Amino acid sequence: MSAAPGPHRFRHPLPADLLGWDRLAELLDEAPADRVDVLDADRTTRRDGPRATRQVTGDLRTFMLESRVQLQIGRLELFTTAFDGARDAVLAAAAVEGPLLDVRLAVRLFSPGTLLAFHAHGEAPVDTVLGGRCTWHVWPPTTLSQVEQESLHRGGQFTLAPRAGSAEAITVHAGEALALPGRWPHWVEHHGPEPTVTFEVEYWTPASARERKLHDVNWALRRLG
Repeated sequence: MSAAPGPHRFRHPLPADLLGWDRLAELLDEAPADRVDVLDADRTTRRDGPRATRQVTGDLRTFMLESRVQLQIGRLELFTTAFDGARDAVLAAAAVEGPLLDVRLAVRLFSPGTLLAFHAHGEAPVDTVLGGRCTWHVWPPTTLSQVEQESLHRGGQFTLAPRAGSAEAITVHAGEALALPGRWPHWVEHHGPEPTVTFEVEYWTPASARERKLHDVNWALRRLG
């Protein structure tokens, strides 16, 4: 595995029309119902509870402009091969080399002016922006405690309290992407006037999978006292 040791922004090679509004509407129709989530967007940088589920109504772009929501079509790799080429192109542009484990693909849309609350996860995301603009506020993994590290894949991903002190702010425009290593906590703001449209590739490496197992063992030992 070779990639930059910290977050890095780069130009991605995906065409802007890969996820145009007509294609997004088609993808919504193609996707199994259990792969689509439409939820109220976070209102602050800390998620205090579950978010209300919404239904897309009318024209998709208009819906995203007029609502404060996050729309996700997840696990594309389970029901279509249409994005395999985009996956490979993004990983190559991000200088990510194999072997990779459990590579997952998702499309995410955010209404203008909305937030994605503070969280962290063990898998590494490469987030390519095809429309709109967003700013990631990121902290290094050392700002997470051992207990927080252990909780990331046991329901604790979004239960983290936002960190004190300054973060690195990385603004990503359409045509750009951000590669973020696993376990870097972050929150994201999505700027107007258009919805933010992203294609995301998430993956594990053998090293990050071993690290997760280590945290799992620590979690089990802690439960035993």
